[in-house]
Amino acid sequence: MNNSELRKMVLKQRDKLTNDIRHKYSLIIFNKLRNLKIYQDSDIILCYANIKSEVETLRIIKDALLKKKIVALPKVMDDTQMNFYIIKNINELQPGYQGILEPSKNLLDNTIIKKALMIIPGTVFDENGNRLGYGKGYYDRFIAKYHPKYKIGLSYDMQIKKSIKTSAYDQKMDLILTEKAMYTPNTSVDKHN
Repeated sequence: MNNSELRKMVLKQRDKLTNDIRHKYSLIIFNKLRNLKIYQDSDIILCYANIKSEVETLRIIKDALLKKKIVALPKVMDDTQMNFYIIKNINELQPGYQGILEPSKNLLDNTIIKKALMIIPGTVFDENGNRLGYGKGYYDRFIAKYHPKYKIGLSYDMQIKKSIKTSAYDQKMDLILTEKAMYTPNTSVDKHN
């Protein structure tokens, strides 16, 4: 099975999860994330606004804002590029690219991204930290260009495979959180409180 077929298969399975199950699993994942030392110690959080059946991130965004962290979300600029914009409030987000909630002002200073914890969606992950996105490469290009300090993938356990094929352009996660497990391919990540 090639990556395109794998992506379609996993998304079809993920879309079958009920709203109640997604809410339940997302809450478990949120609680795991907020208990991580790297989350607690990070002053800059790059997050995403979930869409469709992705792991929900509203709690994460609100929690980070409440803790006075710098919170930034992506805005798609064109077919190859996205930038992150700082938000102070959830109400600043408006539907943008493919209906995804996006910020519109306060561009994040790219020089501070090297200190940021980046929380990343995906379609398929593997136990070694590899990730398949949606096929457009926005996150891979952004990570390769700006090198955030930590990269955490959020996923339901049904999206995790033993191993997936990747290309030289695909960026690895330092950590992947699911409702059932924590995959830590980067053993230098300090996960404890």
